[in-house]
Parts: sequence; structure tokens; C-alpha cells
Amino acid sequence: MASDEIRDYSSQPTQPVRIETGKYLVGAQVCNLWNSSSAWEKIKPFANRRPVLGWYDEADPRIIDWEIKFALEHGIHFFMNCWYRSKNNLGKRPITAEYDHWLRGLEQSRYGDQMRFMIMWENANDIASGVDSESDLIENLLPYWVEKYFSKSNYLVLDGKPVLSIYNIGLLVEQLGGSLPAARAIENMRMRCIEAGFKGLILFGQYCWGPVTERNQLMKDIGLDYSFSYHWPTFADGSTHPGAEFFGDNPDSIILAQKKCWEEQSLGAVPNIVTCSMGWDSEPWGYSCTDQTWRLEPRDFQRLCETARQELDTRHGGGLESKIILLDNWNEYGEGHYIFPTEKYGFSYLEAVREAFRTV
Repeated sequence: MASDEIRDYSSQPTQPVRIETGKYLVGAQVCNLWNSSSAWEKIKPFANRRPVLGWYDEADPRIIDWEIKFALEHGIHFFMNCWYRSKNNLGKRPITAEYDHWLRGLEQSRYGDQMRFMIMWENANDIASGVDSESDLIENLLPYWVEKYFSKSNYLVLDGKPVLSIYNIGLLVEQLGGSLPAARAIENMRMRCIEAGFKGLILFGQYCWGPVTERNQLMKDIGLDYSFSYHWPTFADGSTHPGAEFFGDNPDSIILAQKKCWEEQSLGAVPNIVTCSMGWDSEPWGYSCTDQTWRLEPRDFQRLCETARQELDTRHGGGLESKIILLDNWNEYGEGHYIFPTEKYGFSYLEAVREAFRTV
């Protein structure tokens, strides 16, 4: 596809062609920040990160259609979109959100109904808020999600249950008053979803840092279904991060580190959803350190994805831990982990995904 064709915003892409990936359900984590010219200012000095669509406005439904086409035609089945509750909305209704422009644009896009999506509640960001009580979660936030997202025909609903991920589990437990009240609130969420016509609710909890056993036990105690990681293995320091002792600056050690992370997480109290991370370099945001900067080139990212596929094939629990793979990240240009086509790499990362997972 010629770059001029991609940048012709006056036209929309042709009908996407879905690439099947056998038994695997491949999702890409999405960072929705790119809806204005000012949003790109810190990225523009890093010319290699310039997307093939240019410095686009991702709120534009035409851009979203290109994203859907790129994803489906390279074997990606769904997007996991960050969702932020407004900072001043804590404990209030109606619910207001920040950076939900992509989700709003999806409703207006031509091919939006072909691309499944789910939300990751980013409850620990400076621009966002969590909840101030169980009532706030159950009476304010959950009904909003059910109406606005879960009830959409293209929301990720598996076995009759919408899938929701939560970024900071420890903070949620703290805000709900401890693990026992949090467990009661989680059970209440599931019952409310059943009352809304679903068969329940599937909950992912994001593993941040710290001892695997402790973090995963907390997830189990409050009733979460699966753990996952937004990114591996950032800030590996040899003491709090699984796989840190294997982490280095060459592709083999990076792949080994992530494999170690998956294996340790899989031994936790809740099953683990595998995440494949392609790199980390947050220089545009101003907080990268030399020993925390790394990248897998496309050919090595393909090896990582193939390793993840092999990991799933060893799992026999019968749950989503043996079916879903998350890709990190679709478009985190600021932190330096992105598989979206760019001027430097073209479609190489997406081609790596397609080759790793496509049906043979």
C-alpha cells in the first residue's frame, strides 16, 4: 500500500479482510492519547516514530477505519483500550471520561462493527480517578459501562460475559476498604451484569510490580479471573520483578526474560494472560534511563510471539489463559512500545504478528 494512499484522508480503506489465527484470540493494548496536534508535540522530534498515517487525529472515524483494517488484516482480533474516569468525577454521576475520543469515533466508523474492543480501567493515572465507595462502583460506574460499552455488539463478550480489565488492583482494594469489601463489590458487579442480561463478568487484573505470589493472591482473594501485564519487563531490578535475572540488552535475553515472566505468573493464584512486549524507550516523556531502554526488532518480536504461542500450547486449563495473547502496545509512542506502522519500520511489526499466529 502506497503511503500517499494511506494519507488520503478523503477516502476510507477498502473492506478489511480478517486474517484467522486458529485457536488464538489476539488482542492489542491501546493508548488513546493522539487526538490533537499538541498531543504529538513531544513525539515529533523522534522522527522514526512518525506513523505512516502522519501525525493523525485518532478521533477521526476515517483514521479508526484504517486502524481496523491494519489490525484485522494482520491477525489482531480486538483492541484493549485505556479508559479514564475524569479526575473531578469521583463519586458523582453522570460519569464523565477523559481521552475516550477513540471509543466515540469507533461508533461513527464504517468498519467499527467488525472490530471487537474491551476497556482497561486506568484507575491510577494523574488525570483519572477510581471510586470512593462500593456504591460509587456499583451504582455509578458499572451501569455506565454496561450501557456505553458492554451492550455494544462489538464489545468483547466471551461465553456471554463481557471482559473488563483493571489497571491497579491494590488501589481499588484500598478505595473499597480492604480485600473483603472488595470481594463483595466484585461479586456484586457480576450479579448486576447478570441482571443486565449477561451470564456474568470476566475480570482481568493488571500485575504491576512486586512479589508475584502476593499480588496474585490478592487478585484471587477479591474474585478476579485472570492476571495480565500491561508491559514486560520494564523496570526490572532483580528483586521485585519476575524474570529480572534473565533481562539483558540482547534479543535472546529479552525473550527469555518475558518467557520467565509468563511462567512465574502462570504459577500464581489466578491464571495469567500472556503479554508480548516489543520495547521500552520513554525518552519523549522524559523519564527513560539507559538501562531501561530496549527494543525487539520485528524479526525478534515475531520470535517472541511464536514463543508465546508455544507457551499457550503447553497450558491445559481450558480457560482464556490458553487462548488469549495481548500485544504491547498498539500505539504507545511516548513510552516507545508500539507495533502501529511507522516511517522507520513500516508494517514489519504487524507482519511479524500475522506470521506468528496465522492459521497454517
